[in-house]
Amino acid sequence: MLTRLGKFDILRLLAQGSMGDVYVGRDPIIGREVAIKVIQASAAAGPEARERFAREARAAGALNHPNIVTIHEMGEEQGVLYLAMELVKGEDLGTLIRAGTLVPRDILEVLAQVCDGLAVAHRHQVLHRDVKPSNIRVVWDGRALQAKVLDFGVAKIFNSDTTDEGKVYGTVNYMAPEYLQSGRADARSDLFAVGRRGGGVSCSRR
Repeated sequence: MLTRLGKFDILRLLAQGSMGDVYVGRDPIIGREVAIKVIQASAAAGPEARERFAREARAAGALNHPNIVTIHEMGEEQGVLYLAMELVKGEDLGTLIRAGTLVPRDILEVLAQVCDGLAVAHRHQVLHRDVKPSNIRVVWDGRALQAKVLDFGVAKIFNSDTTDEGKVYGTVNYMAPEYLQSGRADARSDLFAVGRRGGGVSCSRR
């Protein structure tokens, strides 16, 4: 297992995926624990994987909101690409729903917070394009909860010079029909994905 990436000490493996792994790391200077996403050496060699990492760093790194995961830095160490971000404890929304942990009122609160975070992203010209329960982390202690939107790896920055116009990214079950047909996403595409989970929950607080 990795023991160090950049300035971060690697403490333990947190999750494994098809493209790479997520570790818990610690900044030895200030003692802060972080989540560190890395991509496997074979995947890191591809330009698409590198661009996805850079896209996530640019998109989420420009946002500062309590309902959006904070990106600390992106780097490369001995050929390993890594992204250090806020370590969000708790469970993803899908796990909590399947376990029956949240009552409907709690789910509505989570979705309202997700909408608050997405509204800030959209004001900063960032589309998420993969809003789904597994990309929503919920910290819940039985009394209060906080939701965080994670994984901006397929995000799009409005009016950027990317060449993915007409290409479809994300998870099919949460894609708006017009996005599937045209490959052109806008803020409404993210809100459609929220509605797929929330059964038409309004994305404005009253």
